Amino acid sequence: MLRITPTTEPDSLTSAKSYAFKLLGRRAYSKNELMQRLHDKGFNPDICQNTIKLLEEYGYVNDWQLAMREIERCLKEQKLGPRRLQLRLRQRGIAPEIINQVMSSVDQETVYSSCMQEARKKLATLSDISPEKKQARLGSFLLRRGFDLECVNRCLRKIL
Repeated sequence: MLRITPTTEPDSLTSAKSYAFKLLGRRAYSKNELMQRLHDKGFNPDICQNTIKLLEEYGYVNDWQLAMREIERCLKEQKLGPRRLQLRLRQRGIAPEIINQVMSSVDQETVYSSCMQEARKKLATLSDISPEKKQARLGSFLLRRGFDLECVNRCLRKIL
């Protein structure tokens, strides 16, 4: 097991690794997020780079695995559409190449079933309004959740 002994020197690689392990103990971070946190803490950019490189070698930082977990979690638990997923991954600082690879693995039928579930749930809350307003509100709700226009239209035709 790897032991880290903290030092009093603020720019040391050991203290940067210690801080990074403390952060990674709470949740998974992308390379960019971790780099920003280390930089905000006041570490030298070279120390930050070396720390990230070491953590990648250890296997503690892996943007591709992080993106896969995030997509799986958001599709199944939060029922978000592909556009919203891409936005979340970009906000976490994941590289566009990784986002494209991971998004190509998303099953469109799973996305459609998530869209249908969210539409049914939202439709239950929409009562006593005209069918046109229902369609408009439901459509805009699904678009805000990140579903594509084609998927939303297909869903609305089936439900309404």
